[in-house]
Amino acid sequence: MSQPIHTLTTSERPAAIETLVAAFLRDGSIVPFVHGPDPKVQQERLLTRFSTLLADPTVEVVASEDFNCVSVWERKTVEDKESAAAAPTQQPRQEVADFFKKVYDIGPPKPFLYLAFLATKVAGKGAGSNMLRQKLALLDAQEPSGKKAQVYLWTANPANVEFYKKFGFVVYSEVHLQESCWWMVRE
Repeated sequence: MSQPIHTLTTSERPAAIETLVAAFLRDGSIVPFVHGPDPKVQQERLLTRFSTLLADPTVEVVASEDFNCVSVWERKTVEDKESAAAAPTQQPRQEVADFFKKVYDIGPPKPFLYLAFLATKVAGKGAGSNMLRQKLALLDAQEPSGKKAQVYLWTANPANVEFYKKFGFVVYSEVHLQESCWWMVRE
C-alpha cells in the first residue's frame, strides 16, 4: 500500500534527519569523498548537515507517513549563490570544493525547482518511487500551463540516473572528475 506524503513539521525533523543520514551512509557513492573514510565522522557530519538543512526555511521537506522516505525541495532563484543543500558544514578539502564548484557550474540556469535529496531508510521497497509519483503529481497539478512541472536534480550515483529516468527525467549535463555527477531535468 502506498504511504501518503506530507510536508514536514518542525517536530518531525529528527525522524527525517534519521532517514536522510541512514540513506546516505548506505548509498555511500559520494559520502567518503566528501566526508572522509571514517564512518563515525561521516555520520556526525551528515547529522550536522541535515540538521542545518532541515532548519532552513527556504527548503520544503516532504516525508512519507512512516518516515521511510524523505525528499528535500528548493525553489532556486537568480539571486541564490549556492544551494542550501550544498552549503558546507565545515571547510571542505580543496578537491571537494573544486568538485562542487564544477557541479554547479554545469547546472541549469536559474530559476528552477530543485530536488535536492530523495532518501529512503529501507531501499528497494518502492518508497522513493511512491514519493516521486505523489510529489510530481502535486507539482503537475499546480502548473498553470497544464504541462509537467520542470524539476532539476543532480546525482553522483549512476544507478540513480536509471531510477530517475523512470519518472521522465533526462540527463541535462554531466561531469567526471574524482567523482562523476549527472544533472537531470524533468520537463
